[in-house]
Amino acid sequence: MNCPICRKEMSASARCECGYELTTDFSAYRTVTPIPPQDALLRRLIQKTARQDALISEQDSLIREQKATLHEQNSLIEKQKQLIEALSGNTSESENVHSAPDPKKVQSLIYKAQVAYDKGEAADAVKLLEEALKYSPEDCDIWNKLGRANRLGGNLVHARVCYEKALSLKPGSVDVIANLGVLEIFCGNYELAYRYCRQAYETGSKNAADNATYAGNYAVALARVGKKDEALQLLEIARKRGYANYAKIKEMIEQL
Repeated sequence: MNCPICRKEMSASARCECGYELTTDFSAYRTVTPIPPQDALLRRLIQKTARQDALISEQDSLIREQKATLHEQNSLIEKQKQLIEALSGNTSESENVHSAPDPKKVQSLIYKAQVAYDKGEAADAVKLLEEALKYSPEDCDIWNKLGRANRLGGNLVHARVCYEKALSLKPGSVDVIANLGVLEIFCGNYELAYRYCRQAYETGSKNAADNATYAGNYAVALARVGKKDEALQLLEIARKRGYANYAKIKEMIEQL
């Protein structure tokens, strides 16, 4: 008999080339899923291969980016180590030239550095403080001031290295912790800045001006982590303590 679909001749209980199959009693016909043509299968295979190639290419790109990031981090760590060694006066040359601390020389360099810092001359301040470190490489205050000078000059990586060195020489130093908080604000690490600024504010200082500054810094950090109302309240406390940057910081917080 002929297939009722394509009209080709077919035998009983057999499947036609078009994909239809006769039942044994010839009384009904059952639809069978057509067999996809070979060209359709080939297209699907090509598409699947293309998707796999795209995924492999994306994975390779991510691996290259990760390797580049790791290389950059390793390079940064190495530079930090070299900086600490250089500024600590660990070279034989610095040991030969400056074998013993000279208090008068150190104080003179620190004073000149502070004058340069107040004028905004970061490069000069850094140079003077690095010279002072050759005479007194284990001085926490010099490392702290060098961190501030580097931050002023935009060298945030070196600033962090200096602050961490200062903190290792004097753990818990509230001034260093406060400066680390300010640095992290500049770096955009607001959660870390919040922790440092809060620690400095809660620890406090015997100096009223420092306490006002700690309160102001903490207010900025609070605002940056989304606690704007608390930040404005704390800023009022800073104002009552004589915080010099009150107006500027209040405007900044209100614009967030």
